[in-house]
Amino acid sequence: MTHRLLFMLAVIALPACAARNLDDLSASHERLVAVHRERSSPQARTPPPGSPPQESLGASFLAVGNAAREAAGSGATDPSIRIALYRVAAASAHFVLVEEASTGRRVAVVATAQKPTMPTAAEAGASGVVIMRRATFEGSALCEANRYPLPRDCSYLALAESMALLAVLAEPWIRRNSVGSAPSAEVASLAGALQQAPDADFDAALDAYRRGSDRARSGLAQAGLALGAGAEGTSDPAGFVRANDVRAYCIAVSRDTLVQSVADRGTDIPGITRDGAGTAATTSLNWLTARHGDAPISCATL
Repeated sequence: MTHRLLFMLAVIALPACAARNLDDLSASHERLVAVHRERSSPQARTPPPGSPPQESLGASFLAVGNAAREAAGSGATDPSIRIALYRVAAASAHFVLVEEASTGRRVAVVATAQKPTMPTAAEAGASGVVIMRRATFEGSALCEANRYPLPRDCSYLALAESMALLAVLAEPWIRRNSVGSAPSAEVASLAGALQQAPDADFDAALDAYRRGSDRARSGLAQAGLALGAGAEGTSDPAGFVRANDVRAYCIAVSRDTLVQSVADRGTDIPGITRDGAGTAATTSLNWLTARHGDAPISCATL
């Protein structure tokens, strides 16, 4: 599929008279997510020899995210519609950043502040990072001012930057397998991928995620919504937050497993130690258990 066709896939439902329509933008985003998931399947990750390289979806996600952010900031007046548009913008920006990371580029996602911050004048423009920061800053402010009128969307906006940071750090290795007795070249390849998430950066990303989760839960509590410790589903806001808390833990466990498998082969990974990776996984489990109790945990969907 060419880049032009991918762009048409994103915006075919967006004629000029309806370009800022929430339903159209949401539908365009979901179509792109479906393509992204199809490409991430095990079958798609091992294409037949001689297959042409796939075009990146980044530009298409960027077009949808930018349109949604602009619509939220200028066209709509209903706070709920604006919040929903900011959620589409942030979700699209997430995939822009993941697509960039999948090319091997180092992507800078800043999610270490106590709460979302506005981009500086020097960061103006339409990029994944800028759209993410504007959407989370402006959308979260609307959520807080209106007592979380769309609890799930508001929870997403509280988590969005830190989820993107974890996803970007994990993208080079999250679908890799432990090396076991694999050839040395495969061990070196995995070590190089893991090197892009050194202990210090990964620990900071986990801390940022936990702060985002705290903000989401605080917003839900202020809106008078229950925070059941054992919520399993993702349709209710508390269950959605728990599902992402579990995902953050599973990313830490996956990283630890891969680091240990490389270390077992006698290969060092600059910036990463066995103890550092293990501590991150254990700390994540303790945090998850303290927050949600002993409800079953599954990492099968990573």
